[in-house]
Amino acid sequence: MKEITLVFPMAGQGSRFQYKFKPFLQFCGKTFIENAVEPFIKHKSKIDRVIFIFTEQQETENGVRKFLEESFGNIFKVDCVILPEQTDSQYQTVSSGLINANVNGQIIVCDCDHRLNVDCLFKGELEVDCVVPV
Repeated sequence: MKEITLVFPMAGQGSRFQYKFKPFLQFCGKTFIENAVEPFIKHKSKIDRVIFIFTEQQETENGVRKFLEESFGNIFKVDCVILPEQTDSQYQTVSSGLINANVNGQIIVCDCDHRLNVDCLFKGELEVDCVVPV
């Protein structure tokens, strides 16, 4: 398998959670984003880098970059794409992030509020360019 880029779009407003920054909400003793990233850790040798996409406002209010670098920087190459403002959709968030981070090759896009068993994605050679687990 080629090394892949793991992408976590996190620029949503969190309207279902009283507009709190969803990736930092606690679930089972960890933040949503820690739970979302954890299944990928055992496959770190196949992951080139992890890109987190969020807004300037979220960075200012939550110190997102520092948290992500401290939480995952010793495991993965962490890149943060900070968008100047809210986008209109997750598609726009992801596409802006991929352009800003100059991403080429295989990617996995994963929401920050899903914890998935990703083992099947890393068995053998993955013959696709992009995976969006749902």
